Amino acid sequence: ALGSTFGNLAFIDRSDNTVLTDQNLLGNEIVDMEMISDTLWVLTTQFVSVYLYSESLQRFQFRESYQEFNATIGRFSSLAYADKRIWLGSEIGLISAPSNFLQVNLYSGANWALQTQVEGLPSSMINDIVSGTGTSLLIATSAGLSSYDGSTFQTLAIGDIRHISLAANGDIFVTNRQTVFKYDGSQLIQQNSIRWTDITDLLVDNSGDVWIGTLKRGIRNLTTGEKIYRDGPLDNYIGEIHIDNLGRIWCTTGLPKDERRQGIFVYTGAEW
Repeated sequence: ALGSTFGNLAFIDRSDNTVLTDQNLLGNEIVDMEMISDTLWVLTTQFVSVYLYSESLQRFQFRESYQEFNATIGRFSSLAYADKRIWLGSEIGLISAPSNFLQVNLYSGANWALQTQVEGLPSSMINDIVSGTGTSLLIATSAGLSSYDGSTFQTLAIGDIRHISLAANGDIFVTNRQTVFKYDGSQLIQQNSIRWTDITDLLVDNSGDVWIGTLKRGIRNLTTGEKIYRDGPLDNYIGEIHIDNLGRIWCTTGLPKDERRQGIFVYTGAEW
């Protein structure tokens, strides 16, 4: 399943590569998803929704959305499943409820619990959460990396942690705005750093390769150096254009005095 910033949810059937688009969340930015057995949880910036798989229809069907949490959330950032609960990261803390929505009324804000810095988090600003081993959670906050064993939060490292990925061998990787770190059990060890853009996501694949999403500059495999990006300038506003004596096209992106200065690009005849 793929979720878009516009609320489109696409289900891809790998057997024949057909795509079914669901628009029940249209107009709401989808920020995270988690599939647990026959249930798909979909998180937008403002609420969380649940889809159930229908054997008869051979597809996921929208069931309901939950928007009442007994608190003003601001914006959700991430979602995870652990200890038979669904966990939501937000600007005000960690919000959770029993995942069995067929037996528990999740329309009621009373069935959602809020945990914040008061309960031991480094910060109430949650940027990312992932399921750890067993029933544990790993939590990225604006003030540090935290773990939760179901009863106690433990701060593992200090810093503005934006993204987390748990490798197949149990290694923990995190990022701040522009740097990837590995947690060695006591501290963060810098692995890679990028310039000119921000890291928007992090994944360590089954081969142990470290992938990052970047703002406007595509996807990068930091292990192999592979880059996947749209071939072209980063802005529709083209300033100066120049053709050099080798026939290459040079251009600046962004208008004069435009704050979106996106850099200088060259077209070699094959690619930008």
